[in-house]
Formats: sequence, C-alpha cells, structure tokens
Amino acid sequence: MIYENDRVLEAVIAIQNNDAVKLGQLMVDSHSSLNTMVNIAQNLPACYGARMTGAGFGGCAIALVQKDQAEPFATQVADEFQKQSGLTPSIYISMATEGCRVALSSCV
Repeated sequence: MIYENDRVLEAVIAIQNNDAVKLGQLMVDSHSSLNTMVNIAQNLPACYGARMTGAGFGGCAIALVQKDQAEPFATQVADEFQKQSGLTPSIYISMATEGCRVALSSCV
C-alpha cells in the first residue's frame, strides 16, 4: 500500500529527530493496517488462511484462497478494507510456483 511508503518516509524523519513516540505510533499503525487486512481475509469463506508477511514498514498480508474465488475475494477484501480504514489497498493475485533454483552447468 502506498500509505506504507509514506510511513517509511515519516519513520526516517522520526529517527533523525530522535522521536521515539512518533516512530512507535508509525509501527502500531503499520501493524494495525496489516492486521485489519488479515482479519477481513480470514472472515471470507473462500479463504483457507491468511497472515502478515514481511511485516513492518512496507509489509504485506498473504491469503491462501480457492482458485476460482480469487477475483471476487480480492474485490471483497479491497472493498471491506477501504470501508474500515479509508485506505485503498493494492491487491495482487498470484499462483504458487516451484520457486527459485540454481542451475548448475559444466565449465569446459
């Protein structure tokens, strides 16, 4: 979410100003924002489970969802998140893959 980017910039200023109170509030706001997203996701029937990942400034929430329900799920989560927070989230639908691997080749 763009608001997380703003929080990072605000955190830099808070650190430079030794403003622990402001930095602490930014941390709480970031956590609350992600937790709201997870709670919304977990309460929808298409969701098998959800959690925060990469939490902190610029963190994300991830949800495991029925494949045929991914689009409506994303719409429902975005709509409900906006109602509860007043913020517009960025939601990306992706599929699990085999991930990264190292390809070894012989040197001649």
